[in-house]
Amino acid sequence: MSKYTSEEKEIIEKVKTYLKSIRTLKNEKFSLQLEYEDIPKPQSPVFTEAPGGFSQSKDHQLDSYITRRDLLLKRIELFNDEIDKFTPVLYLLKSGQRTIVNCYINSRGYSEMIELLSEHYISERAYSREINGICLELAKYTDYRNPPRIEQLNKEFNEYARSMRKE
Repeated sequence: MSKYTSEEKEIIEKVKTYLKSIRTLKNEKFSLQLEYEDIPKPQSPVFTEAPGGFSQSKDHQLDSYITRRDLLLKRIELFNDEIDKFTPVLYLLKSGQRTIVNCYINSRGYSEMIELLSEHYISERAYSREINGICLELAKYTDYRNPPRIEQLNKEFNEYARSMRKE
């Protein structure tokens, strides 16, 4: 006999999909932050010269750096807003459950997640035993039917970028 009803199993899968989308947002945000850090700061720009001796003016390059940094900051802000909506929900869980969810959303894959769990003295078996109950608990507090999507955030960002051009 199954421990969960078919309706509960469906909710568990939707919550797992929600958690995976949070993981995807965190990974994308991390990539954006690395890209942001690679752009020279306005205080110490590195001006490049194109092959053949032609280069854009230093003012134009500086404006380009500043604009790219501003746009990346806006994208990072959009990702942070979505992640920040989820973070307080974690504090409604017990400590061990919170650790499992954090490992789930902060890893890049299953093996990395199991490694993170073992660093917190949580076995793969304990994870397997607990994750479904955690998902049912999270279902009470999250909009698991509408997980955050990168596509939606990119659409919001594109609207923002278009509005900047009009100004």
